[in-house]
Amino acid sequence: MKMKKCHVDLGAPVNRSFDGVLEIDVHALLWASAKGREFIPAIATIGRKGYQNGPLRTTPLPDAGKYPLLHERIGYWETVLEIEDEEVVLGAAVIAALNGYLDLMMKNRTAADPKRFVAAVTEAAREWAVECYHATYSVQPTPSH
Repeated sequence: MKMKKCHVDLGAPVNRSFDGVLEIDVHALLWASAKGREFIPAIATIGRKGYQNGPLRTTPLPDAGKYPLLHERIGYWETVLEIEDEEVVLGAAVIAALNGYLDLMMKNRTAADPKRFVAAVTEAAREWAVECYHATYSVQPTPSH
């Protein structure tokens, strides 16, 4: 299955662009930029087809029961568009990714034990970072608030 080339430009004039996002994220970005606290004009392409978010300003969101993944992605992109803190954005991306695999995780006994779950996710993130950046990192526990 060939992936369609996707691109989204935000702002007028354009001040943010997203290349290579998934098709569902294109639609979620259009909704998030139209329905956020502040309207952000957006133009997107999926393959050769173009979309604008202007009409979405007055259109109700699709039914969450029928399109739960779309609603989850809209929430993620609303966070990305409203928050500039890179760590918060990364955290939102991680949560979105974990939510995407929720059914798979819930079938695993480790997911029922919070300490084991956090340890497994932390180790997986460390291994991923080492693989991506070809470096070693030590993960320090997050201080309690």
